[in-house]
Amino acid sequence: MHLTRKGSRWVIELVSGEGKGMLWTKFEGAIDALTDPALGGGGNVDDTDYVELTNLLSATSNVANGTKSLTLNLGTDGISSTTNPATWQTVWEGEGNYLALDIYSEERPADYNNIRVPNGVYTFNINNDGMAGTFLESFSIYKEYDSTGMEVAEHPYQEGVLTVTDDLVKLEIKFEDEENLYVVTYSGDYTMQDRRSEAGGIY
Repeated sequence: MHLTRKGSRWVIELVSGEGKGMLWTKFEGAIDALTDPALGGGGNVDDTDYVELTNLLSATSNVANGTKSLTLNLGTDGISSTTNPATWQTVWEGEGNYLALDIYSEERPADYNNIRVPNGVYTFNINNDGMAGTFLESFSIYKEYDSTGMEVAEHPYQEGVLTVTDDLVKLEIKFEDEENLYVVTYSGDYTMQDRRSEAGGIY
């Protein structure tokens, strides 16, 4: 399912789990129960776009390169990717949105068999200096792909805040040359790939 929102307008698409380009049904319009505060909704914010990412492409603890960073690669249902570990080149397939986050934290995992992004608030780091409690501008990317897997848009960040609460990842971001606030969320379980064995080091 693809779910997006702009103000009071929602777009809900149901797609085939096997055929990434096969659309079963689509709804576009207002859903009062979700936007009307009197009905328990969150209100109508015309300058806010909502995107829900449901596809976890990869989650990696990057200790092999000597950094205390965690990388999440997320997408909508229609997006898939294959990465060559020797060259780090990635081939994309499908249509939809893709988000990469390079997150820095000083907190060590309590369980190396269940590495998580530590709960907290992370700020956008345009200096790319690896400061704890931030996500880097250089490796945090938001892109859009068409049905052939070709990139059709890349949005440079202007400012943003990332909030992690257990299995919920919420990014509130503004892109360069755009006034709208984008709220991008992923909710679901994930397991970080532990790369300590590749470097033989200790995180």
